[in-house]
Amino acid sequence: MKTIGIIGTGKLGTSLGRALHRYGIPIKTISDSSPEAARESLALLDDADIVITHTQAAAGMADLIILTVPDDSLTAVVDQLRNARIRWEKKTVFHCSGLHSAALLAPLRQQGARTASVHPIQSFAGKDGGPESFRGITFGIEGDSKALDQARCLVEMLGGRVLILDPKEKPLYHAACSIASNLFVSLTGLAVELLKETGMESASAFAALTPLIRGTLKNMTESGPKASLTGPLKRGDIDSVAAHLKALEKAPAAAAVYRRLSRLALEWIRLEKALNPEKAEALESLLKGK
Repeated sequence: MKTIGIIGTGKLGTSLGRALHRYGIPIKTISDSSPEAARESLALLDDADIVITHTQAAAGMADLIILTVPDDSLTAVVDQLRNARIRWEKKTVFHCSGLHSAALLAPLRQQGARTASVHPIQSFAGKDGGPESFRGITFGIEGDSKALDQARCLVEMLGGRVLILDPKEKPLYHAACSIASNLFVSLTGLAVELLKETGMESASAFAALTPLIRGTLKNMTESGPKASLTGPLKRGDIDSVAAHLKALEKAPAAAAVYRRLSRLALEWIRLEKALNPEKAEALESLLKGK
């Protein structure tokens, strides 16, 4: 792996830079629209030889350019790069968007660059991640063959796994990632808000739910999501579900989420034939509000 330039010094860009730096891969330069953000990241990278510069200069100084800017900034960054006086045939460019395909980098590929999208299926809470943040995770990648070879090399060095994507399926892939991460956070926050209605403080409510969340995640890791379903739906406990819906009448948004996700779980239970058909039908009617 040759020298690397990182354009976008947010949580992902900085964590990735720290991980690569730990493995001895030289980070030549970093760039960000916010000089303050770039200086903060430089301090975390702890390498006096790394240069902070503007987008075009950063791309000119490195062999592999990694774009870790927000999705809505990618097109503007690519436009800046396409107009730079750079010999792109000697460059590889990755972007790390989960939504967009490598086609977004077409203006650079047309000038000779090797291009790919390389998206880690991981969330980053801060800039201080390192190699451990990437070890064992899956990276969704797609692009031209030479760029993919470099992407595989990078992912394997970080201890990750490679998932080759169909470019047309990137939005669906990204939606799945968002459901598993962002919407999971929303669901947990919703549960905390409901517990607050019982008189608990936010911190106490989250602390009470954390062992349950960890236990559920452990079960799913060992047995898969569908096999890990427990609770009143799996048991066919109609009275419990009715009581839940009654309690949620004062929280319509939570009730709507409860009904829809419970119906999804019930579909899985029915497919596995793990519930008496009459009880399953009664639960379905209850959840539909009939």
